[in-house]
Amino acid sequence: MDNLTDYLSRISPALAVVALVFVLVRPGKHLRVVLYILTFILLRDALTPASLWRLGVTGGVPWIRLFPSRVFLAGMALASLAAVGRIDLEDRGGAVDPAFLAPLLLFAVAGNLLEELLFRGYVGTPLLLFTLWEGVLCGIIGARYGVLPSTLVHGGAIFALPSGLL
Repeated sequence: MDNLTDYLSRISPALAVVALVFVLVRPGKHLRVVLYILTFILLRDALTPASLWRLGVTGGVPWIRLFPSRVFLAGMALASLAAVGRIDLEDRGGAVDPAFLAPLLLFAVAGNLLEELLFRGYVGTPLLLFTLWEGVLCGIIGARYGVLPSTLVHGGAIFALPSGLL
């Protein structure tokens, strides 16, 4: 519980500022996207100092371990599903023009690769190659079969690393 309290104390001031910006400034579409991205980065990067995940290498094999609480992990999963479930396709700007799918896939994969190089490059080449491969697969699956199958593949890959099953 101390880990979660530490995490919440780290992110609360920034979340309050983001909320104030949304309420007082009422940012336009482009600034909202920037705020969402920065908020995601804040929430993700605050996990490490709060010990809600750990990275390491054992016998040359990289691993990631999430906080060892079933209740916490299930709660985060359910909260994520509930939040995403409330977003209507039209509220997200409607369907994407198929002509943009290939550039969008390239941008997402290249961005993910850059993130891995900048933030997790110290883990080594195996994790970087896995991330690139997983991103390409999820993009192809998403383009052909939709968001749900792509999400299941991505979630399965994220599950496979910390589970220790591989």
